[in-house]
Amino acid sequence: MSEFIIGATILAIGTSLPELSTSIVAALKKQQEISVGNLVGSTVYNTLAILGITAIISPINSAGYYKYFIFNAFAVILLIGFLYTGKKYHLNRVEGGLMLLSYLLVFVVLLLNI
Repeated sequence: MSEFIIGATILAIGTSLPELSTSIVAALKKQQEISVGNLVGSTVYNTLAILGITAIISPINSAGYYKYFIFNAFAVILLIGFLYTGKKYHLNRVEGGLMLLSYLLVFVVLLLNI
């Protein structure tokens, strides 16, 4: 198993568990703003700050990884589509389930290295 697959799956899930628990607690307490802010904030921070700092320390050759960035674009398009369909600005259980299934599909594609 390549180091990229380990980082993109196992390590990513492990480091995201605190964010998941914070978001679940916030959702149970009907504080969706904290849940969404936590997730959006961590995503922006991880993508821009962490990747930026890493590139400053040691330049990153992204050749070959472009296809994985397509998954991120797909996730954003999926989320925007869900926010503007049905009851505007609401994500329901079906949409949440579809998002989870989409993640599982990405996970399988990464593991199979398609």
